[in-house]
Amino acid sequence: MYPKKKIHIYYQIVKSKKAPFRSDGGFLNQTGFTLIETLVAFMILAISLVVVMQLFSGGLKANKLSSDYLYGIFHAQEKMEELLVSENTLGENLSGDFGDGYSWQATVDLIEVEDETDTTLPVSVYDITLDVSWRNGTRDKHFKLKTEKLSEITETEGQSTE
Repeated sequence: MYPKKKIHIYYQIVKSKKAPFRSDGGFLNQTGFTLIETLVAFMILAISLVVVMQLFSGGLKANKLSSDYLYGIFHAQEKMEELLVSENTLGENLSGDFGDGYSWQATVDLIEVEDETDTTLPVSVYDITLDVSWRNGTRDKHFKLKTEKLSEITETEGQSTE
C-alpha cells in the first residue's frame, strides 16, 4: 500500500484542483496543443507568408517597370536636345541605338507655313518626332516625344521654297 504521507499529498492536490489525476495516473488538465491546432496554426502562417511574398514580388515588378520608363525618358530627353541643337537633319528619318537595350527613331520635317499676306516669314518651322523603344520581357515599350523648332531660314531652304 501507499505510505500515509504520500496519500495525504495526493489528497491535497486533488482537493485544491490544481492538478487532478485520472484513474490511470495521468493529469486531467494537461497543457499543450493538439495536432489539429498545430496544423491549423501552421496553415494560417503559410498562407500569410504566401500573401506577403506576392505583395513583395508585385512591388519589385512595379519598381522595374518604373525604372525602365525612367531610363526611356532620360534617353528621349537627351536625344531630343541633340536633335534640337543639330542643323542638318531636315527631312531625314534618323535612328540609332543607345547601347543598353534602348533604341530610337526620329523624323524631322519642315512645316510649310502659309500666310494670307503672301509674305515670307524669317523663320522655318520644323516638326520633330522622337520615339524611344525598348523590350520588356516579351513586350515592346515606347516613349514618344514631339516638338516644333523655329530656326532662321538658311540660303538652301530659301532657294528650295521659291
